[in-house]
Amino acid sequence: GVRGYIGISGIYDVVALVKRFPGYREWFVEAAFGADSEWAKASPISYESKTSAPWLLIHPSTDELVDVAQTEAFA
Repeated sequence: GVRGYIGISGIYDVVALVKRFPGYREWFVEAAFGADSEWAKASPISYESKTSAPWLLIHPSTDELVDVAQTEAFA
């Protein structure tokens, strides 16, 4: 079973990422995650955790590509 989870500067909500950084859609998000109808499925924030394993979420305040709000919302 899963013993723990470590997330580092993760993209946990693709829909929120594109709202915050609309320019990411063309050069990154569509290539990585497909059409917008698939973004929620690609977003861990859309799923309920089924483990009681501990989590460690790390996100530096200096990250310029993904905002810390992603990690805060996921936590």
